[in-house]
Amino acid sequence: MSLLDARALADMRAAQADAFWDSCVLLYHSISQGETGQAVPSWPTASEAIACRLVPQGGREQRMKGNVFVTVDARLRLPLGTAIDMRDRIRITHRHGEALDTPQEYDIVGYPEEGASAITIGLHEATL
Repeated sequence: MSLLDARALADMRAAQADAFWDSCVLLYHSISQGETGQAVPSWPTASEAIACRLVPQGGREQRMKGNVFVTVDARLRLPLGTAIDMRDRIRITHRHGEALDTPQEYDIVGYPEEGASAITIGLHEATL
């Protein structure tokens, strides 16, 4: 027997969608060739703005990214079904419905985690 029936799950997902007060765009990872032939990562293309929820982290939890330890500056909740890769970047454009004067850009830390009502990812402030 399931702990959640279809209606309870739908209600939970609707409540989660109502809590997506922020907006972001996904910056898709790409590799181009530099002047001397070296691989150069870039994030040239962006998705349309999507609803999300940014939750800043006060604890500065350490997570592994490649062979380097980085801090998790925030967690981001995205709608289920959002196609995201841990090499992509996130640009926060609106907080609590208000446009940001300077959008915030983040690297993704770790693998996206899909729950019953949203996808959650760790974020680290990107160095531009």
